[in-house]
Amino acid sequence: MKNSLSIEDHFLLKGLEIIQKNDKSFAQKYRLQILELFNTYADELEFLKKDITHQTHIHKDKYPRALQLIKNMGFDRVKDAAKITGGLFEYYVYLLIKDMGFDDIEIGVKIRQPITNSIGVENEFDILLMQENHLHMIECKFRKMNKQEIVYKYASLINLIDDDSRMMILTNDSTYRHNIYDANNKTLSDYRRAFLNRIALRGSVIKHKQQFLEEVSTFFLA
Repeated sequence: MKNSLSIEDHFLLKGLEIIQKNDKSFAQKYRLQILELFNTYADELEFLKKDITHQTHIHKDKYPRALQLIKNMGFDRVKDAAKITGGLFEYYVYLLIKDMGFDDIEIGVKIRQPITNSIGVENEFDILLMQENHLHMIECKFRKMNKQEIVYKYASLINLIDDDSRMMILTNDSTYRHNIYDANNKTLSDYRRAFLNRIALRGSVIKHKQQFLEEVSTFFLA
């Protein structure tokens, strides 16, 4: 195939339907605010996220600039909690990679895999990347998570995306990349399982931005 498929056409050919995707124009409209929020005030955002997630007392003195940027983008701290704690990080990662040369990029894509005309299974992906008719994905987890559960989940879904799809799961861990070949380290089973399923399990993009960008070029574009 000489022409590059769009992500939507790719799913149509696989008999899958896109039922939702996020608005990329929002990320472009608030580009400066999103980049400033994560590049400069990520620590404040962490405090804000904890208050929102656990519905604790509000500590505005701990995150005044982050909260103001959130308000400037039109978010309500209560009504838009999910977007603040998860969606904004997807937009941030999208802004970092959108001009790297991918044929197509979509954010917050929800697809439906039909069982019958009225019954189907839905799955959601944070960022999808089309390159030379191969579809890849990045999952953005700006929070603590059970790595074993997330690796098992996406290991079962990766072939649904494409036969040779690659995936990167971004966490908020301080260490960006572990040496999975270190035989003395017995705690890396989740990272090794991910690797065997064409999944790169990585740490904080905010703290390791250049390393992340270099790896995107070699992992998805090379």
